[in-house]
Amino acid sequence: MNLEQTVPDEIAFPEKDLAGRMVVLGFLAQNLAIGLTFGVYGAFVKPFADSFAITRGVAASGLAIITLVLGLASPWVGGLLHRRSIRDVMTAGAACMVLGFGLLVVAPTAWVVLLLCAVLGLGATLLGPLPAMALMTNWFDAGRGRAIGIVMIPFGVMLMPIVTTLMIEAVGWRLMFGSLALLLCALTPLLRLIRNGPRDHGAGSSADRPAVHGEADSNRAVQRRLLTDTHFWMIAVTSALILAAGTAIVTHLLAYATDLGIESTRASVLLAVSGGMGMLGSFLFGWLSDRVGGAAALAINAAAQAVFWLFLWYGGSFWFLLATSALIGTCGGGVVAPLSNLLSVAYGRQQFGQAFGLTGLIQLPFNFGAPLFMGLLFDATGSYRGAFLVHVLLFVVAAAAFAQFARTLSHPSVESLP
Repeated sequence: MNLEQTVPDEIAFPEKDLAGRMVVLGFLAQNLAIGLTFGVYGAFVKPFADSFAITRGVAASGLAIITLVLGLASPWVGGLLHRRSIRDVMTAGAACMVLGFGLLVVAPTAWVVLLLCAVLGLGATLLGPLPAMALMTNWFDAGRGRAIGIVMIPFGVMLMPIVTTLMIEAVGWRLMFGSLALLLCALTPLLRLIRNGPRDHGAGSSADRPAVHGEADSNRAVQRRLLTDTHFWMIAVTSALILAAGTAIVTHLLAYATDLGIESTRASVLLAVSGGMGMLGSFLFGWLSDRVGGAAALAINAAAQAVFWLFLWYGGSFWFLLATSALIGTCGGGVVAPLSNLLSVAYGRQQFGQAFGLTGLIQLPFNFGAPLFMGLLFDATGSYRGAFLVHVLLFVVAAAAFAQFARTLSHPSVESLP
């Protein structure tokens, strides 16, 4: 493993103003990718079902398709970042999403819409979190966690449900998607301002070009090394336990609250507050990872969630659940930034794309299985509380594993890979 031991207190590169611009551009790209997919789709489900006379289950499956493509395509995109500039990868992603939105305007059947969701998922993978985090990894040594935390703030996921609901009511869902295509077309030129790293001062410079043969390992060689590294598997699987719990609670929180007698409209506020606090968590745990390291920040996150999920198991009044949802949302939004920081420290900038991409692929079955597991356990017992306790146990395991890994990282006998 590449275990860089110390992180200075300031950005290591002299181009601080340009680095700040990269944070803004990374934030824009990530929020366009995720905000225009995950933030939009919830408002689209009902009009989609009504337009084609399909069930809500079929209509909702488009988001599952987007999620599936994000997971499956991440290793490929990680390898692509090894060969091509981040600017080109993001631009291709924006073009892919423009194509998807444009074709949705004239989609003749529900199955075509679902097929185009796969196109949007691919575009979001190329445009979104992985390239944005690779950009921050390239530009920052110190402050990397904070930079990733800012870039990963889910502003679009908070804003777009409101915007797209109003647009669908005003002009219909087809023109809404056409408007999104035009928005992406207008903003795509900004992506051409992206530079791979601090020595990349113009198109065609050495820092902007992909590595050539002899300068870096091949993608397959890097991936083989990662997949035979027990530390990498520990990071991927243990982080999956934390992230899968977030997927499960987003799916079932509203149902759990209504089971406790909370009116559905008030119950929906729990989800909104949880999502909103994720914005704070992204920055908070990114900052914390700069102070104590990504592994220690993840250990703290998992330990805190073990406690907060016990609060969830307890239940209580609406206000108690509201506070609990806020705490869980803060931790849930604070996983990706320290995980990215950990991977960038452990495997270096050159291997970060492949490492994060493979991590996403390994996490995919956990993210899909956790909501199903919670639903099946509810069906078997008539209660969510057993599933909550299982997740508490998994959080404890994750906290212990990351705490041990944090000690391994700080051990002076561990050497860095070149």
